[in-house]
Amino acid sequence: MYTFTGTLAQRLVKAKKLVEEIVIKEWKPDYIVMEDIQYQHGAVLTYKVLAMLLGIIEELCTEYGIKYEVVSPNV
Repeated sequence: MYTFTGTLAQRLVKAKKLVEEIVIKEWKPDYIVMEDIQYQHGAVLTYKVLAMLLGIIEELCTEYGIKYEVVSPNV
């Protein structure tokens, strides 16, 4: 289990490093499927953080040439 502490920006940097070092460099995926985010009433901050994380992962996939897809949560 990984625990990220610090400011939101610091936690996002740590999450990016984890995805890059473990998921991309160790697992070497050909294709990544991610669940899209959806707004839950009153959870604006959670929605924003998940949107940022999704963007970080999409950027990493693009940088490393990994095909990816974002699917609806009900798929």
